[in-house]
Amino acid sequence: MPRTPDFYSHLDAKELAQFEAFAREPKHKISHCHEWLAAKGIITSKSAVQRWKHRFDETDRMSAAAELAAAIHTASAEGGTVDVAAAVNLQLAQRLQTALVKGGDRLEMGDLLKGAMAISALTSAQGKLNELKRIGREQMEQLKSKAKSGVVITPEMIEQASKAFFG
Repeated sequence: MPRTPDFYSHLDAKELAQFEAFAREPKHKISHCHEWLAAKGIITSKSAVQRWKHRFDETDRMSAAAELAAAIHTASAEGGTVDVAAAVNLQLAQRLQTALVKGGDRLEMGDLLKGAMAISALTSAQGKLNELKRIGREQMEQLKSKAKSGVVITPEMIEQASKAFFG
């Protein structure tokens, strides 16, 4: 584990939170972080700030990826495939919105187009999955109704329901 940079010892908890919030802004590069520390009277090398900023940014990316994975895992545990698609769709939309708010000046039209296309594809897939789920429920209800009325469910009936569901 890399050691904590020396400039941390010169920041109280409030200043550290302010510094980390400042460093999270996409427009604030290593030189800006170095200048922020200097303005607080903290003398440190640019290379120390560079090492810290790289680790800090990597940790933030890993946290964001873990949050996305947790949201997808929770959705899959709670409701199956359709909810996973919905969770992914929601997470991508939120990430796109965050990127626009935080780094709108750094995003190119191609990036926005790719994000919009991904969300559109997921929405379409989610709609198809919802339709499949509806068809599956209808087929199962028909089989259940037949079984309740005393009709013996045959393998052919199950195959017919399966074809309606899976194509």
